[in-house]
Amino acid sequence: HIIIIIIIIIIIIIIIIIIIIIIIIIIIIIIIIIIIIIIIIIIIIIIIQNTSSLIIIIIIIIIIIIIIIIIIIIIIIIIKIIILMIIRVRVRHSVSEWRRVS
Repeated sequence: HIIIIIIIIIIIIIIIIIIIIIIIIIIIIIIIIIIIIIIIIIIIIIIIQNTSSLIIIIIIIIIIIIIIIIIIIIIIIIIKIIILMIIRVRVRHSVSEWRRVS
């Protein structure tokens, strides 16, 4: 019983750490997105002041959209990998528990 409790505690700690890491990664990515958007807005303002060309503005908007999509895809991939890792850890522990019981 004690061994099972210890294993459960370890799993909970690992999950908490992973969740914290995910949150930190997401916060960093959000900060990066905000910085990129601010920079692009500044560039747009400069371009509009110099030449009011719609083509450049459209290109910049497309670039922003592409960057955001890429970042979202990266976040999804990271979360999927972490979820798979958690599942593997759980499976390993449950297998070792079954072996001990039998």
